Amino acid sequence: MKKILAISDSHINSLDKIPSELIKKFNEFDYVVHCGDFTTKKVVEEFKEFKNFIGTVGNVDDYEIENILEKEVVLDINGFKIGITHPYEGGPPVNIKERILKKFRNEKMDLIIFGHTHFVENSEYNSVKFVNPGSCTGKFPALFRSYAIIEIEEKINVKIVKY
Repeated sequence: MKKILAISDSHINSLDKIPSELIKKFNEFDYVVHCGDFTTKKVVEEFKEFKNFIGTVGNVDDYEIENILEKEVVLDINGFKIGITHPYEGGPPVNIKERILKKFRNEKMDLIIFGHTHFVENSEYNSVKFVNPGSCTGKFPALFRSYAIIEIEEKINVKIVKY
């Protein structure tokens, strides 16, 4: 079994702004995925110290982050295609799943982990599982801090954690 800790929309200038109880969990997972809106290059560099880190560019991230991270990432885990995005162009959340699917149109995705809205989501759209971990720091308009735990074996299991 592979385990992913998914977070997003931290909007911070230092990793110490993320609750220490969450950071302590990072090494328990095969992947720590951050779906964008780090805000500064310094934060991305701090995340990169974790060897299991994967991140994507968010719409409020410094331009320098585009030189470090991709806008979309595709993983193949236990035969499942997993897309990761923010989406980096931002915009209103209206039709966000349709916009995100277009980013991955060249591949059949089983799961897409995304950020931007700051609201948790665990749903299915066009036969693709969509997971938004919300904001790990509770950044407005989020109503609470949250992250997602995704376990992948013969199927994909998702647990949203509010803390």
